[in-house]
Amino acid sequence: MVLHSYYGAIEQAFEASMPRSGPSSAGTATIVDLQNAIDRHRLIIQSLLMLLLDKQVITEPELKRWLEYMDQLDGRVDGKLTPDKSPSTCPQCGRVSPPSAPRCMYCHADLAASVLDRRAQSGAQTTPPPPQK
Repeated sequence: MVLHSYYGAIEQAFEASMPRSGPSSAGTATIVDLQNAIDRHRLIIQSLLMLLLDKQVITEPELKRWLEYMDQLDGRVDGKLTPDKSPSTCPQCGRVSPPSAPRCMYCHADLAASVLDRRAQSGAQTTPPPPQK
């Protein structure tokens, strides 16, 4: 299944990033907390996916196409969606604010908060292309 291979890649990357000598006790607690959070997210995502497939809202090939599309939205095909860390240009006043700012520092207008919002503002396609025939 699509999610099985997706989470397998995440776990391989996580294990590869661990130091060979093993983490400290404080580091172990943090790692356990992170692993528990990943496991909870996996349960929720897998449940939602199974519900969507069961209700025939989406097919597995459509899901794969969406995963591939979402993966490239941040400009890198790497199995994750990395937040944009570039400064935000205010759509109202045109001034630049830090990437973490939810509102413009000058006029307090809402800034694009997600990759999809920024893609839409740039005029880029915000849905995956149709399947290849």
